[in-house]
Amino acid sequence: MKKNLHASAKGKQAEHAALDFLRGCGLKFLGRNYRAARGEIDLILQDGSTVVFVEVRSRADNAWMDAVESIDRRKIENIIHASRQYLQQHGIADDAEYRFDVVTLTGKSRAPKIEWIKDAFEA
Repeated sequence: MKKNLHASAKGKQAEHAALDFLRGCGLKFLGRNYRAARGEIDLILQDGSTVVFVEVRSRADNAWMDAVESIDRRKIENIIHASRQYLQQHGIADDAEYRFDVVTLTGKSRAPKIEWIKDAFEA
């Protein structure tokens, strides 16, 4: 249990760092940790007129698996499902522009290397 609490705290720290980074790139914050029946979206932002659903991944290093590689098909399907629910719940038009980005943080939590992958996958 203690390990899970530590991992959760690290996850929140990674999300905060990713949010700060994306805000610094001009994106507008809309929400965080949106939960749906299937899946969760870490961050939701707006880039111009585009709604951006962001999956945040953090790794101490990429020795075992790259952070992006850790996002399997099932996780992607859950994120897509949650995004559709978010759009519907918030009255966002079916033809609205949206995309799925991934932000990876690698290395020490105090000064991670941040990589922003726009359009990491499609619905």
